[in-house]
Amino acid sequence: MQVTTAAAFGRSSAAPSGWRPPSRRRSLPVGVVVLAFATLALVMPHAGTAATVVLDVGCVAATALLLVVRAPRTSSPTGWRLFAASLVLSGAGAAVAIAVTGVPASHTLGSIPGHVISVVAIAAMCRRGCWRTSRAHLITLGALFLVGIFLTLHVAMHFVPVGLRESVLLDVAADTVPAVASLATAAALLFAAGSGPDCRAVAVRMLGAQALSAGAGFASLVAWASGSSAARHAVSPLVLASLAVLALACLRDRPAGETPPPEHPGHGAATDLLPHGMALVAGGLLLVRSTLTGGFGADDGILALLMLVALVAHQAVMWRTQRALTRDLQRSESFFRTLVKSSVDPVVILDDQLELTFASPSLWDLLGVDPAAAVGRSLGAVIHPDDAPLLISAMSQRRGSEATIRTARLRHADGGWRLIQASVRDLRDDPDVGALVAYCRDVTPTTPVRGVDPELLELSLTDPVTGLPNRAALVRRLGAVQRGAGSARPAALAVIGVTGLDEAEALAPGGDHAVLRALTSRLTRALRGEDWLARGKDGDFVVLVDGSIADAEVVASRLVANV
Repeated sequence: MQVTTAAAFGRSSAAPSGWRPPSRRRSLPVGVVVLAFATLALVMPHAGTAATVVLDVGCVAATALLLVVRAPRTSSPTGWRLFAASLVLSGAGAAVAIAVTGVPASHTLGSIPGHVISVVAIAAMCRRGCWRTSRAHLITLGALFLVGIFLTLHVAMHFVPVGLRESVLLDVAADTVPAVASLATAAALLFAAGSGPDCRAVAVRMLGAQALSAGAGFASLVAWASGSSAARHAVSPLVLASLAVLALACLRDRPAGETPPPEHPGHGAATDLLPHGMALVAGGLLLVRSTLTGGFGADDGILALLMLVALVAHQAVMWRTQRALTRDLQRSESFFRTLVKSSVDPVVILDDQLELTFASPSLWDLLGVDPAAAVGRSLGAVIHPDDAPLLISAMSQRRGSEATIRTARLRHADGGWRLIQASVRDLRDDPDVGALVAYCRDVTPTTPVRGVDPELLELSLTDPVTGLPNRAALVRRLGAVQRGAGSARPAALAVIGVTGLDEAEALAPGGDHAVLRALTSRLTRALRGEDWLARGKDGDFVVLVDGSIADAEVVASRLVANV
């Protein structure tokens, strides 16, 4: 049994069951990775060729080892193991390419097999559910980004002056490396666009790692073709940055079912806008090239046409999706308005400032106010001054989505006051609603009307099982007490909550509700003559005590002792 008096009302807050406080130890590996790779990126441009190769190989091996060790504690162990294999294969292929050509910058040609394996790794991480629900959107988005980034790299290569190192292998690399790098980056974008909120942060970091790797490949091509020392010095920092971001993505990944860290709110918008931005960059570079050279080649024209086709296809898919969403929204709104119109009790929606944003047509029957004219008005403007402070304070506090009962006097259009009882659900934390929803009912005490049977009126205010006044009678009694609040005699409220009634009724030999009737009899005998007992909801009993809060505590103690 639980006892609550007017002096003991309160609310306790507890952390969610799956929540764990943030640990500083978890951020330590991330900081170590960033610091280590940043230091190496600053040191490597000043090191010799041999030292640079050793550091590159060491960093690749360390990152691959990290991915293998961390893989069992991620949501996709197979994908991360394939990523580790792609790093090892890229490193081995780069070493073979340098040994064959004798040009350090040619390592990008040997890393092509590793990029292909990384595409397979990303495909292993993708969830099949997103392809079933938004396949056309993802395909057109990925195609637009793939053609856009490939056209950007292809046009940019024409601005690179070719030196004495031109060769067949360089021509092959100039055509192959941008294509494979674009494919890997586009696969990472599809992973980011199709991921849910629980792994989108990981996918965005993976996209960044692939973009940095593509930048390193392009810088290697520039260094190979032109012999530029600036491009050669930029390769190692870009490779290290790519490895660092990939390691951070792996450390961020969590197994399925574990609560992930919150994602950045701009991740979703960035993945949707990135293909269009890349198409803009590719079109701008192509325009600059045609202006400087007086035209562009057939291959550039074909790529530009493919990009326009992908853009139109993506817009067509978006238009179809938007049309379907608009149709569903209109149907949902129609259902909502139909349900609201058929409800006898008015439904009102209040924003966070307690201003009316929606009211059902039955508000006219409740307060004589046009619902359309009431929208935008503040709740405090229509509440009785004596009720406003308590009601506004209670409704301003966030109490979760569980329905609570609020009672106050509201002004009618005729100038009088009506006692309104509202069942309020706080949905301000729900992103689909973001408001307070209240179902209102007029419980103003009225005198018997001619033609209405007094026995029927009494029956509507009585609990059929216990014979006690029910919740409607309690609201009327409290309204009368509130209107007489200026009297010298105080009043207090005690709530008795009894648990286990259903189990007790099931074992009782005296028929249905025998335990409840016996409990009511005991509570009634324990009351004073001036106290008033009513039946609340479920297993609650409410006692209106004629006296102070101290008197209510004494009465509550007597009730508990008697039961």
